[in-house]
Amino acid sequence: MNLIQFIKNSIIFLLLVFVYEVTTLDRRFQTVSKLDYKSFYFYNGGADVIKELKIVKTYSDFEFKKALRDFKIEKTNYKKLLPKSVDRPVKYQYIWWR
Repeated sequence: MNLIQFIKNSIIFLLLVFVYEVTTLDRRFQTVSKLDYKSFYFYNGGADVIKELKIVKTYSDFEFKKALRDFKIEKTNYKKLLPKSVDRPVKYQYIWWR
């Protein structure tokens, strides 16, 4: 990939709004962000916190409020969904010692 293609691809991601469905160990929710997939994933904890991340829909940069309205998350930018079972990491189980 040459420099011009790299710049074009970077600009495309800067001009989009993403609606994400995030699954952690104990909850699942939808949120809207201007961060691209990799940035959102690592900024919010990466594999330690996020077990599954899906892009539900993309909007142009000027339609941020429309994305919030369409998914009914205007007030908090967070919409709780029913939990989904996720495999828990067995080797990192927390044990409480007295």
